[in-house]
Amino acid sequence: MFHPLLRLHALAILVSIWIPPAQAGDVLIADFSNVEDLRGIEWNRETVDVSVGPRAVTGRDSVLKFVAKQGQYPALSFRAPKVPRNWSGHAALSFTVWSNAERDLAVRVDDAKSVGYASRFNGNVHLLKGRTRVQIPIAVIGKAIDVAAITSVTLFLDSPPAHFTLWFDDLGLGGMESEQIPFIPYAERMDHQPSMAVVSPHLPMGRNLSGGPLKAFLIAGVQQGRETVEMMQRMDLDPKVVSWDREWAGNTWGFGDFYGQRGSFLDTALMQRYLASSLQGPERFEVMVLSTPMGWNQFGLAARQAILERVRDRGEGLVLVMPFPGERGKPWPDDLRALSALIDAEADWVDDTGGVHQPADGRDFGGRWVIQGTHPITAGVPLEALPQAHMQTQRYRLAEGAQALVTLQRGDVPVVAVRQVGKGRVVTFASRGWSLTPLMMAPEGWSDRPAHRYWETWYSLLNRAASWAGQRQLQRAGPSRVLQVDGEHADPWYTVRQWH
Repeated sequence: MFHPLLRLHALAILVSIWIPPAQAGDVLIADFSNVEDLRGIEWNRETVDVSVGPRAVTGRDSVLKFVAKQGQYPALSFRAPKVPRNWSGHAALSFTVWSNAERDLAVRVDDAKSVGYASRFNGNVHLLKGRTRVQIPIAVIGKAIDVAAITSVTLFLDSPPAHFTLWFDDLGLGGMESEQIPFIPYAERMDHQPSMAVVSPHLPMGRNLSGGPLKAFLIAGVQQGRETVEMMQRMDLDPKVVSWDREWAGNTWGFGDFYGQRGSFLDTALMQRYLASSLQGPERFEVMVLSTPMGWNQFGLAARQAILERVRDRGEGLVLVMPFPGERGKPWPDDLRALSALIDAEADWVDDTGGVHQPADGRDFGGRWVIQGTHPITAGVPLEALPQAHMQTQRYRLAEGAQALVTLQRGDVPVVAVRQVGKGRVVTFASRGWSLTPLMMAPEGWSDRPAHRYWETWYSLLNRAASWAGQRQLQRAGPSRVLQVDGEHADPWYTVRQWH
């Protein structure tokens, strides 16, 4: 059985589905079952055609057909009394849209004091080709206006082509829904899957992994997407990736092939849809390796429930790197607390514009990492090779039943922890970073930069965590051999020893 040991010579170290809180009863504003549903809806007949009927000749259910004839902002407005005044008892404004092409749809909500752009809620939804179920949290709307004094909802397009058509259905108020998302083939997504076409120096510690490549699902940053390739270079990995950046601008403009088409600010609908599509889909993963770039709560209920079910009920592994909910001053959600080995950190939070902020407290700078006991994840990993003096750790509480594998030297701050959740294994890292790789701000000057590739240690640790969570056997059995590494990939400070 393959098992690598990494030694740094110079340091002489051997190496139940979550249910949301109860809300007020659902309110169906319009289901467009007949033309009477057009009462209380306004539109400019010079720029828009509106009708009610089946979306297709063979269809049975009626919907609202919206045809933009001309004009810069063709719109549809829903006003009182059709629109309830008080939304405070609900979790979301929801509606369904069908479109023949991808398009952005603007959502405007006014209250009794709205007099212009700055005094109303201004949202944006990225519609996919086909059906999109839109859910806008009332809490987000409430950051801009008084949700107890709503006067209107307006849906509009910005400079659409003539005769661009949308179909609307089931506009209402209620709870956040967990929806079954059809599987979207990766080749059809506005995303990129990792490739090893570009090679960087590396130690191929697990490129002959017993049992074949580890089947993994990962969330990695757009700007930090190379980290998945770095993992692949060092261990046989069969990855599927959803690219989700901590910075909304990275999501919007980070991929030249899809420039400006992947949402913006708090519009994360595209990433949510891809995430739910993969995790509700037919693929079987041995492990999921996830960052929470803009917070766990941004994943959406569909994906969150799927993650919990895959771990608890199917026995798929989970590696969480610096998980955080994303909402300031609110308790951790039950589903994240049920999964993570490290919980209840007052960590990063997302503001009204989609900006992610670091917490004022709870960050430890430069503490020494210490291995606690023996465990397959940490066996043979030279933690002292990391530039620990230039790294940060988020302060968490150890979950019930969890075991700390690595702590800061003073012992009361866990850095790496594991726990069993149903049939699945979970590993949680407290190392702070923007994606899967921690911030390692080592000196870069000619005279004071580290002489060794310190990141080899991190990727060894992360890959071993993924393998263990995926229930691969990391054991030393039989004779070992030293892996021969030549050329630019060699690093004289390291030795890699394998067991077969």
